[in-house]
Amino acid sequence: MIADTIRYGASMGIQAEGILASTDDFGVNVGLGVGGLITAGLFHFSGYVANRTQNAATLTMINLNYVWIPLVIYVGMYFVLRLYDEGRIERAIEARK
Repeated sequence: MIADTIRYGASMGIQAEGILASTDDFGVNVGLGVGGLITAGLFHFSGYVANRTQNAATLTMINLNYVWIPLVIYVGMYFVLRLYDEGRIERAIEARK
């Protein structure tokens, strides 16, 4: 989708490839950092202890963290991306040529 954004901007006379690519990279890195922080926090509050047998709350949190939270996020992303009308964007780009 970043390439579509760059192409759409170029059709309007805006050359912003560098800032868009670096912003995308920055967003990925922030997301990875925040995701790790959330995971560490959830494990801490559930009583996770490294190299030990885990309690029921920790096992539930591991299941929640690696199955159910991503599933909810992916379903949400699916519905948001259904709103992305690539055909309309392509027509707008062609109209500007």
